[in-house]
Amino acid sequence: MFSKILKIKLNNIISSTCSLIILFSMGEALHANENAITQERKNTTLGKVDSILPINDLNKPSEKQLTEEINRYRRLVQSETYDEADNSAKRAIGLAIQIFGTESKEFARALINLGILQNATRQYDAAAQNFNSAIEIIESVDDRLNLSLVEPLKGLGISQLEIGDLIQAKKTLNKAVHITHVNEGPHNLIQMEILESIVEADFRMENMKDVKNTLERINILNLKKFEGNSIALLPILTKHADWQNRLGYFRDERETYKNIIRIIESNYDKNSKLLIDPLIKMGKSFYFIDRTIIENERGMLTGEMYFKRAIRIAEKADDISDRGYINTKLALADCYIYEGLVGRARAIYANIWRYLSTNDERLLLRNEYLSEPVQIIKARPLPRYAINLSEKNIKPDETATGTINVSYNVSARGRVQNVKTEASPKEFFEMKQIVQREIRNRVYRPKIINGKPVATNALTFEHAFLYNLTDLEDIREN
Repeated sequence: MFSKILKIKLNNIISSTCSLIILFSMGEALHANENAITQERKNTTLGKVDSILPINDLNKPSEKQLTEEINRYRRLVQSETYDEADNSAKRAIGLAIQIFGTESKEFARALINLGILQNATRQYDAAAQNFNSAIEIIESVDDRLNLSLVEPLKGLGISQLEIGDLIQAKKTLNKAVHITHVNEGPHNLIQMEILESIVEADFRMENMKDVKNTLERINILNLKKFEGNSIALLPILTKHADWQNRLGYFRDERETYKNIIRIIESNYDKNSKLLIDPLIKMGKSFYFIDRTIIENERGMLTGEMYFKRAIRIAEKADDISDRGYINTKLALADCYIYEGLVGRARAIYANIWRYLSTNDERLLLRNEYLSEPVQIIKARPLPRYAINLSEKNIKPDETATGTINVSYNVSARGRVQNVKTEASPKEFFEMKQIVQREIRNRVYRPKIINGKPVATNALTFEHAFLYNLTDLEDIREN
């Protein structure tokens, strides 16, 4: 969801006709007196755009010029020509400042849009500054509960998430949710993306009870919006299933995918290409089962039928891509590798190798999929903090970063061998053991050469974690 949650589509940048773009950080000038603020904003902004803006534009700005520049910027963003879009944004800056001034809602909207762009391009510190500036402007010209605050608060929360200030991110996002409730009621849909970001914050802080409660809240809001058989539910349910997987609610995940499959079948047909992805994910959910309650030791093979159905649909589809087709075949082969049915897996891998060896375009895919070992199951998150440290008590001047470095081999059967682990500082033995155990439990799609699985040696992995300097001192003393 974040990551998927944390990703902001650039199309949102251009959703409002009145929105402008600004590319600078206001910083502490906003806390000075009003005249100083205005002058500082003007000087700083124009200083950044003087070299880009034509002289005649600066002398005689008009709303028509601004509109044209904004439209140009939109086209550049849509085409992902970001460097040129940056220049276009700077041209719009000077025009916007001269037309609307720096103490206006329009200027705040400009800051908001830039912040969104900066978040999308991972300039999180700069984005946070611009969102904060926009918030201050809106609060000064409107009020602290104005609905126009929701967008910059949401953007600021995302910036704080990515910077790592999780506690403050949650506070910011909760404020945004509160404003939506005041203005639109408790069941409004404006809050959806904000709630998803709150889930991400809680997940990273390991507040699993809060994560579960907020996810349920999101699900209820979605069900109120759409009928139970609506195709509009598909992306919503898929996102929900992704979160269930991340949280380890695998049985719930399977129920969600059953619902997704039912909706697709009822709105399209039982051979729709749309079924391929949920069928594969459904099959993969059976990697995570309680084998103690399953009589068949290979209970995972319950998921085999979903992989095979996905393959049948892919084989019948006229317009499926090579990538889409290969993904269905690999899903079944990987399942067999995971279950130790190497012979079955080898047959499929050999078939895929031959298929991807027929032209130059497919050779590129062969290299992508088969030239290196690929972890079959995404690893569970490793601890971010050592001993007593957590997000809630991090003090930068008392905190340091440690690392666990691992080297290992992957056999032709996809199993990890010869694991060697080093900790730095060496005293964090418990963290070393946790990482080592996770690496040993991995299962890989082995490297494929000439259609045959082969061993791969000298693979490496590094895990970084935070620890308190005082904890390290205590360990050394004891």
